[in-house]
Amino acid sequence: MDLNSVILELEIAELIVTGIAPQDGDRLQLALTTELTRLFTQEGIPHAIVQASQQQYLDGGSFEVKRGMSPEAMGMQIAQAMYGAWKL
Repeated sequence: MDLNSVILELEIAELIVTGIAPQDGDRLQLALTTELTRLFTQEGIPHAIVQASQQQYLDGGSFEVKRGMSPEAMGMQIAQAMYGAWKL
């Protein structure tokens, strides 16, 4: 399979982040999407995602959000944790 020509559609059904204001959700989502896109483009599609293409669930790993982080920083950190879990 030529991974350079793969179209990847990833749906995150539920992401629970405590301590973020409801009005900051869109900023967090944009940062997460932007960072995942960057990682997939620059680092490639992790083998775990290719293998899981027909599965309903893929573990996104875990992450810890520090108090006072901006929604943008949280989104980037969450995306990096997810991508890191998929690269294992």
